[in-house]
Amino acid sequence: MRIKKYLMYPIAYFGISVLMQSLVSWYAYFYAPPKDNPYGLVPLVPIGLVGIAMIIGRIVDAVTDPLVAYWSDNLKSGMGRRRPFLIFGVVPFVLSYILVWHPMVGYESILNFIYLSVMLALYFTFFTIYVAPYLALLPEIAKDPDERATVSTYQSVFNTIGLLFQGVACPILIAQFGVQAMGIILGLLSFMTLLMPIHLKEEKTTRYENKFSIKESFIMTLKNREFLIYEASNLFYWFGINMVTIALPYVASVVMGLKGFETALLQGLLFIDAIIISPLILLWIKRYGKKPVYNISMVVFAVCLFVMYFVGKPYLFFNEKWFGFLVVGLAGFPLSSVFIIPNAIIADITDIDEMSCGQRREAMFFGVQGFLVKSVIGLSSFFTTGILFKYFGYNVGSSHGISLSIITAGICVIIGLIIFRGYSVEEGKLSESYKEYRASL
Repeated sequence: MRIKKYLMYPIAYFGISVLMQSLVSWYAYFYAPPKDNPYGLVPLVPIGLVGIAMIIGRIVDAVTDPLVAYWSDNLKSGMGRRRPFLIFGVVPFVLSYILVWHPMVGYESILNFIYLSVMLALYFTFFTIYVAPYLALLPEIAKDPDERATVSTYQSVFNTIGLLFQGVACPILIAQFGVQAMGIILGLLSFMTLLMPIHLKEEKTTRYENKFSIKESFIMTLKNREFLIYEASNLFYWFGINMVTIALPYVASVVMGLKGFETALLQGLLFIDAIIISPLILLWIKRYGKKPVYNISMVVFAVCLFVMYFVGKPYLFFNEKWFGFLVVGLAGFPLSSVFIIPNAIIADITDIDEMSCGQRREAMFFGVQGFLVKSVIGLSSFFTTGILFKYFGYNVGSSHGISLSIITAGICVIIGLIIFRGYSVEEGKLSESYKEYRASL
C-alpha cells in the first residue's frame, strides 16, 4: 500500500502538470506569437481573442466541475467512486490536448479562434473528468494530516518534475520539431503516467446514503467558513500565478532576448529549485503546520515578483541575463508550497465537513475549487493577453504589458496573504477529533 500511496498515486501528477502547464504556458505564444520570435511562429489568432478563447474554455470547464464532483461522490460502482472516471477519461483527456496544437489554418483567422475555443472547452472538460476524482482519492488514501502532507509532498515532487520537464522540453521540442510534434510527444508521455492510478484499488470507506442534491451539496460547500477563507486567498494566488505562467515565455524571448535552450534553462531553474526545497517544506509543515509555512512562502514569492519587474530594465545590473535567471530561480523555492499545501488543506476541510453533515463529499470540495479557480484563471488569461499585452505591448521595444503582468501578479499574492490570515483550522485538534468521530461510527 505504501508503494501505491507514494508512487502509483502521485506519479499521475507528472502527466497532469506536463499537459496543463505546457498548454497554459504556450497556447498564447503559439496562437499569438511576438514579432521576430526565435521559433518562426506566425500569428494564428488576434491577441485580443486569445484570452477570450481561454475564458470560453474555462466557463465550460467551470460548469463541469461541480457536476463531475457530485457524480463522483455519489457513484455506486464495483470499481469504486473514482476509478471509473480515471479509466474512461484518460484517453479523451490526452487526445484533446494534442488537438489543441493543430489549428484549422496556418494563418491568422477567425476559424482558428473558433477552433481554439472549442478545443480548450473539450480539453478542460476531460481534464476535470480525470483530475477531480483523482484528487478526491487523497483523503481516502491518506487518513491523518501528517500522512496527507507526505502524500501531497510526493505529488508535489512529481508535479514539479513534470513542470521542470515541460519547461525544458517545450522550447527545445518546438525549436527542433515544431509545436505539433511537441504536443504529440508530451501527450503520449503523459498518458503513460496517467494510467498508473487506474491500478490503485480504492480502500473501503464507510458507505453513506446520498443525503443531498447537487444544488444542496454545492451550496453547503460554499457556506463552509474555512473553505471560503482558504479559497478566496487561493483565487488571488492563482490569478497572479497564471499571469506569471503566461508571461514567462515572453519574459524570456522579448525582455531577456533568450533563445530556445536558454528559455528552457530559465524555466527549468524555476522548477529545479521547487524540487530541491520540497523535503524541507514537508519537514516545516510537520513542525510548524501548513498555514505558517504557506504564509512565509507567499511572502517570499511576492518579493520575487516585485523584483522580477525590474528584469531587463536598463538600470545597474537589471539588464543582465544572470539577474533574470537569479530572480526566476529564487521564485521556485516558494512555489514548492503551492504544489504541496493546498490539496492537504482541502483534505482537512473535508474531514470537518464530514463530522458536520455525516457524509464524505471530497470531490465536491475539489470540484467547487476547480469551478472557482478555473473561472479566475480564465479571467486572468484574458486580462493578461486581452488587456495588458494588447494595450501596453508584448514585443521588443514595446513590452510594458509583460512588466505590468508581473507586478500585478505580486499585488494579487499580497491580497491573498491578507485574506488567508482568517484561516483557523488547528491540525492537531482536527486529527484527534476526527479519530474519535471515526471510532464512534
